[in-house]
Amino acid sequence: MNWRTASEQNNWGFEIEKLNDPRSWDKEKIAFVEGQGTTNEMKEYLYHDLNPSVGINYYRLKQLDFAGTYVYSKVIAVDFSNERALQVYPNPVNDQLQIAGIEKGEIVILDATGKTVFQTIYKGTALDVSDLPKGLYFVKVSAENGVWIKRLIKE
Repeated sequence: MNWRTASEQNNWGFEIEKLNDPRSWDKEKIAFVEGQGTTNEMKEYLYHDLNPSVGINYYRLKQLDFAGTYVYSKVIAVDFSNERALQVYPNPVNDQLQIAGIEKGEIVILDATGKTVFQTIYKGTALDVSDLPKGLYFVKVSAENGVWIKRLIKE
């Protein structure tokens, strides 16, 4: 999930809720992202659900202020039906990253803070990630048949 605020007034932060059934609003709080308090600057936020359920997952934000009042965002549906169709390996990786399940697409590797550290158009060949420092990354794959985000460890 990524979202922006144009400005913030007394913003404590955002609860990220995953809805198991949007008709009954049976929800679970999966994370809290701290807000910026009060600012007139645009702020960007990012959160990755590392444990999505196979199928459709429903998410919404609950923005809370310091006074205890809150507002909800609209509900967003994300389909993870094809999640198992894409493979990013080896994981952990040292030098060469392989991708199976697509023939071509855009590959973006994000560091743990959400900053893009690698971007390319994938055409079926291994990706050289030897220059990346050791750590946790997220690989975003955008292809004709879907968009996936996979967690990646660089050794």
